[in-house]
Order: sequence, then structure tokens, then C-alpha cells
Amino acid sequence: MSKPIRHYDGWRIRWTDEHGRRRSKTLQSKTDAELELRHRQLAAEERKLGLRPPERKAKFFHHAADWRRSRRTAAFRPRFSRSCFKATSQFQ
Repeated sequence: MSKPIRHYDGWRIRWTDEHGRRRSKTLQSKTDAELELRHRQLAAEERKLGLRPPERKAKFFHHAADWRRSRRTAAFRPRFSRSCFKATSQFQ
């Protein structure tokens, strides 16, 4: 069981989520940090056991649009992308 550690002007908590990834968060008071740490560890354990639904991150259209804009290159060919869509629609 981990406990909050001092981090500059606040308290840092570290826990492992249901996928085994290490997570951390910084809070202002030690009591808030202890309470949040217990809550996060309990939630992760319940998700591992299937007692709680998995945590979902909000996905927004502007994130997808930004990603699409970043993937565009100078050699982008709209005709090629249309032909890819046509080819994949044949298999549906």
C-alpha cells in the first residue's frame, strides 16, 4: 500500500490502474491525498474484478479533426482516399 509523498507545495499520490499502468496526481492537502489514493486504489481493484464498468475518456470531434489535420501531407491525394473508401465499402 502506497502513501502520499511531499511534492513541492502539495502531496503526490501514485497508484496502478486496472490495466497495470502507473498513474499519479498531486493534491494540496495530505488528508485529501490520502482519501483520493484510497478511492483510486479501490476503484482500480473493483474494475479488475468486474464490479465497476471501465473508465471512459471523453472523445470530442475536434480531437479527431486535429489529428486528421496533422496527418495531412503536401502529397495528399483526395482521389486515392476516395478509392480506399470505395474498396472498404465493398466488404461491408
